[in-house]
Amino acid sequence: MEIRIPTRDEFIQIIDNILIPSFPASERPESSGFMAMFDDGIIFPLATFIHHQPVAVSLSISDFTGQSDAGTEVILIAWLAVGQAGRGGGIGSRLLHETVRVLTQRYDPLLILLEVEDPQIHTHVSNYGNPTARLRFYEHAGARRIDIPFAMPREDLSQEVLPGMLLYGIGARALAHAAPESVDIGTPLTKFLYAYAQAAGEPQSDDGHFIHPAIENMIQHAPHARFVS
Repeated sequence: MEIRIPTRDEFIQIIDNILIPSFPASERPESSGFMAMFDDGIIFPLATFIHHQPVAVSLSISDFTGQSDAGTEVILIAWLAVGQAGRGGGIGSRLLHETVRVLTQRYDPLLILLEVEDPQIHTHVSNYGNPTARLRFYEHAGARRIDIPFAMPREDLSQEVLPGMLLYGIGARALAHAAPESVDIGTPLTKFLYAYAQAAGEPQSDDGHFIHPAIENMIQHAPHARFVS
């Protein structure tokens, strides 16, 4: 087993065989969108290979313009998926651990974020996975919830904001603190979430506020965000 950055040709295969089947359309771009993010340097991809074939992938974002390669304080592991050929055997756990390790070594961020479905809202087990098991997977890996009314910016602005999403942190400097809930994460988190919503094309009024109430509510609460005790 090998974990490394995939080539462009390998990433095309990853899109078709792992990413598209693993996420509903409301939680991912189309194939061309993934490819554009790869080509523009917006995503940092890591993939697990077995016998030279990709079986799992993580895609992380530190800067939505693709211009910055260091000094960022907040990173989002936007997608993490294991294909059918890689299910079982702890492949997802090892990829998550390696992703956090590499991001920490490369950026030394204050926060590494995860977007997670709230299993109290998303109760249905589907082809895209089990929300309860997914949350348990992240918490077992050391992830902790951030107290914020999180609203995931939309991939398709014609659709409603997906309800019942939680924001978690994993690894990074904030969680290395003896009392993570006391760490002031609000300012860098607000900056990152604002850039995230802008990059997604969430409409804004002339004064810069976001028009969708759930997105604006998240931004207003972000400066006061803390890890849940």
